[in-house]
Order: sequence, then structure tokens, then C-alpha cells
Amino acid sequence: MTTYSLAELAHAAGVSTFAIRHYVRRGMLAPARRDGSASRYGDDHLAWLLAMKALRKRGVRGGVLASQLSTTSLEQLRVIAGLQAPTPARSPSERDVVEAAVCAAASALDVSPRGVRAALASALARLYSGGLTLEDAVRVLAAKE
Repeated sequence: MTTYSLAELAHAAGVSTFAIRHYVRRGMLAPARRDGSASRYGDDHLAWLLAMKALRKRGVRGGVLASQLSTTSLEQLRVIAGLQAPTPARSPSERDVVEAAVCAAASALDVSPRGVRAALASALARLYSGGLTLEDAVRVLAAKE
């Protein structure tokens, strides 16, 4: 694993040292690892910064950007950043499908995926307690449009 000083990481990612410190202060980027008296950053930090730049280029901003990056695995960050080719497609698991729906809703509402998960669980519980299936709810919602 490659390690970087603050200046080396900033140069490799094409961002300022101020920006890196800002992301660390806001809790968006993990703090540097300590190596004696020196701070060292790793490939995971570089992948995060490059992914952040790639998402910003696509127009993702603010809370949505933060939530996207906080819920993205290191492997996905590397793919977004262009550091790694995507893994071959596989059939998504039920969890993958639900997480994709939660992230899409969070992005559309510009809120945290954590809040969407709780709201979705509550909404589904109300549907089922009222005797409705998810398909019934989709049919009703589609008819209102």
C-alpha cells in the first residue's frame, strides 16, 4: 500500500491541502494515520478524494455527495475514481436492491440514507398492518400521477 504525506496526497488527487483538512475536519474523510510524528495518508484516502471529484463533476453536491461517499465501499470508490475496473455484473441480492432504492430516495430527497431506511421501514409496516401489499401501494401511487 502506498502512503502519502499531506502535500503528496493533495498533488496526487489534484486538490488543495486546505480541502483535505476541511474534509477531515467535517468527518467526510478519515484522518491520517500517524507514523511517529508524521501524518500518512493511504490509497483509500486517494480513492475517496478522486471519487469525490468524479461525483462533483457529475453534478452531485452537498449532503447527497456526503451521503453517497459515506455509504460507498472502498472498491466502489476506486471504480468511481477510475482506479479500478468494475467487477463483473452479478445478480443483485435483495439487500442490494433495497439499498439501491434507499440511496435513490435519499438522493432525490437530499437527505441521509439512514433517515430514508427508517422512514421506509415505518411506511412498509403501516402498509402491511393496513392489509396492503407493496404492489397495491405502487398501483395506488401510480394512479395518482
